[in-house]
Amino acid sequence: MKNKILFAIIFTFISISGFAQVITLSDTSAQKYVSDSNGVFQYAQVMPEFPGGSDSLNRYWTKNIKFFNAFSGQCKEGTVYISFIVEKDGTITNIKTLKEVQGAPEFTREAIRVVSIMPKWIPGKINDQAVRVEVKQPVRFKLL
Repeated sequence: MKNKILFAIIFTFISISGFAQVITLSDTSAQKYVSDSNGVFQYAQVMPEFPGGSDSLNRYWTKNIKFFNAFSGQCKEGTVYISFIVEKDGTITNIKTLKEVQGAPEFTREAIRVVSIMPKWIPGKINDQAVRVEVKQPVRFKLL
């Protein structure tokens, strides 16, 4: 019997330290957004979005993830944490693994592969200007 695969994608945006640019909103709130030394923000007034939103992103993962019949270890589920930068033009760059599933390198390779072929995102914005934003995304794999 074929194993059915269930996975969930959860967006998580986590702040890190590093200061290079501070943008203050032009409205009366005076909220500040801070980038790292490479001009990458952890949070933006309008966060980057996959075209069509989270439902479209889930469909994208379902369509593009390829699973494996054989696993190198006993692990059949877990969460891989990936980060990437959504550039000002919506392209995805700087894909990194933040946390892998021990005994399942296939999960990490597949998460990175699918992120690397993603279409352009709608970029994040501050004061109606596109900015570089880092997205941290857990990708949950579970064999049923």
